[in-house]
Amino acid sequence: MQIRKVFMKLLSLYNLQHIAMKQLFLVCEQEDIFTVKAMDLGKIIKAHIRHDNKGGGADWFLDRVEVDDPKRKKNYFFPCQRWLATSKDDGQLSRDLMPVDQALKRKLEKRESTTAIRDEIGLEFKAALTTFHVKVFTGDVWGAGTDANVYIILFGEKDTTGKMFLKSSMTNKNKFERNQMDEFLLELANIGELKKIKIGHDNKGGGGAWFLDKVVIDAPSLGRTWVFPCGHWLSDSDEDRLLERELFPQELATEVYRPCIPYEVTTYTSDISSAGTDAMVYVVLYGKDSATQQKNLCATKREAKQRFNRGDVDKFVVEVCLGEIIVSIIIIIIIHL
Repeated sequence: MQIRKVFMKLLSLYNLQHIAMKQLFLVCEQEDIFTVKAMDLGKIIKAHIRHDNKGGGADWFLDRVEVDDPKRKKNYFFPCQRWLATSKDDGQLSRDLMPVDQALKRKLEKRESTTAIRDEIGLEFKAALTTFHVKVFTGDVWGAGTDANVYIILFGEKDTTGKMFLKSSMTNKNKFERNQMDEFLLELANIGELKKIKIGHDNKGGGGAWFLDKVVIDAPSLGRTWVFPCGHWLSDSDEDRLLERELFPQELATEVYRPCIPYEVTTYTSDISSAGTDAMVYVVLYGKDSATQQKNLCATKREAKQRFNRGDVDKFVVEVCLGEIIVSIIIIIIIHL
């Protein structure tokens, strides 16, 4: 196949890191252009971007990626407007980006916020991506926990993700401890129904050995929950000394339910004194004949502290299973003292 040049523009709003010999990604609103030689890909349907989290200032807020295809005279516009950082947003270091209409670029020229485009097309983005809730269960045996960097690879019927490090647990500050469940949120371009996973770690840290009980993965938009039993050590000194396991779903444990669809929820915090909150806010949506389970609007407590400020308008996309038109909602606020 013909090797072609593709020109990529990465526009950053915040610091990434110092890269040896070059000062890239270091200043606010900086544009960096790269030439990539690749096989003829045809029409580009997604872009996957990540960083290795190394360096003194690894946190990166990526505004957008633009890809120019000179041969086809085609320009692709991939908005991101999210952090790639373990300590911000949802803690992910990689993003799957979907191309959108070039007309949306005009919004950047009249930007009211750093998330103007993402807020505008949040519902469409959610529909284009599949959200996987990954629950990792560490076993209940002595020394089961690990301080190593754990990663997962999802193998779907349509595509494979590559390594994704599980850095920011939604349920625990200190992750992968004995007899503990840690939940991670992964938003990916549709890879289809899961066929298998690989999970492993880099064996770094004071205690690398890890006893993994199982992994449960839920995909609301697909209406599927898979259980991947393990019950083995991932260790260079126990059992077969493997640091990575290939796991397959337990067929009888796979749950099939009505696929959920995304709803956009907008909250308007009053402008009176002390109107804002740092609490976790949940919503319950009621249809004519059914109601959703309690849904948290923010993925993490960290995100909750950045939302619901005095006078703010916040948009959220939640996946729920409702067959009828919503007739009422209940907002639940839980304050952690």
